[in-house]
Amino acid sequence: MGEPQIQADRTDYSVEEYHAMQERSTLRLEYFNGVIRAMSGGNRNHARILTNTLVGMSNKLAGSDCEVYGEQLKILSPKEPSYLFPDVMAVCGPETLEPGRDDVLTNPTLIIEVLSPSTMHYDFVKKYDRYKQIPSLQEYVLISQDQPRIELRSSQDDWGHIQVVKGMNASVTFASVGITLPLEEIYRQVKFE
Repeated sequence: MGEPQIQADRTDYSVEEYHAMQERSTLRLEYFNGVIRAMSGGNRNHARILTNTLVGMSNKLAGSDCEVYGEQLKILSPKEPSYLFPDVMAVCGPETLEPGRDDVLTNPTLIIEVLSPSTMHYDFVKKYDRYKQIPSLQEYVLISQDQPRIELRSSQDDWGHIQVVKGMNASVTFASVGITLPLEEIYRQVKFE
């Protein structure tokens, strides 16, 4: 059995069709306003940043009530609805799953996206618009892979302020989960061009 065929110009896929396609696919598929989109693979810098962030957060959150997940688990945004795969997410307190699904979280506390040139607009605008509709979400983070630069947005100020942290000597605080990571750890072995 091969990969399901996604019609690029189709905008009326149902949630049921999406779940059926995702279950048959080896790719990560996102569902966004009736459109199904295959997520592209990342490069080495993307993989390093993702791994460094996951490991750093997991180590700092050990023993807390927060759990960190990588890009294999999706979240449900209630708006229209959307099923999205963040690069990294944390859930604090009891996890809530979509009824009947063990692969869809509905209550992330923190979402992190590692920016790629091919998905930058999608992450900056479309996914962000969906993410901020999630009642439990407290923080949205964008990590650049071109330079040591991280942007944070918070529900505490109604998503209106962007905090920028940059430079290898800086540290970033993820207030929603109560940890701080040095950028030199997040960007370990990353090659800037």
